[in-house]
Amino acid sequence: MKNILLIFVLLLVMAAPLVRPTVLSGREREDPVVVRYDKFKDVTIVETAPNRVKVLWAKAPESGFRFGYVCPGQDSACHPNVILVTYSTVSPLGVGWELMNAPRSIIFLADEKRIAAHDVEWDGLAGPEDITEWFTGAFSPEEFHQLVNASEIEYQVGSFHRKVNQKWLSAWRALEAKAYNQGDLQRDK
Repeated sequence: MKNILLIFVLLLVMAAPLVRPTVLSGREREDPVVVRYDKFKDVTIVETAPNRVKVLWAKAPESGFRFGYVCPGQDSACHPNVILVTYSTVSPLGVGWELMNAPRSIIFLADEKRIAAHDVEWDGLAGPEDITEWFTGAFSPEEFHQLVNASEIEYQVGSFHRKVNQKWLSAWRALEAKAYNQGDLQRDK
């Protein structure tokens, strides 16, 4: 029950910034991992900064990933038993709902090994000028480790697929390093 509550809190906290996502400029963020303490819920949220890509030729002109976890209290050094992922798209109002009718899946090919997020849920919001939608799912620490330690990664969300760039992968690896000290997991490459 406690794990379900933590997952629910993280889903709410991670999805909240996606309601009115900000487009990142071409400047690189200094720290790819953001740590925030929520004193009202008494949890620490550790997450990657939004990874966004402009896709001028696709129906969804802006999309991206955010990975993260929640620690109880004011502690960003807990060892989470689940890593959550949120994939969001922002589309012009006239384009329509891209993810609403898509299969509820976030699938990665990490060095040709299929790694799929568990318990994927959809949500969305129509604003005055655009539509924001997101899928949120979960990975075990071992699955996340396999993902971030692959040398080549592709993903598919709904009908959209592409390769993961090194900037995104660096942020995901930084999150794993923050979550787990060396040797915490039995890992096989």
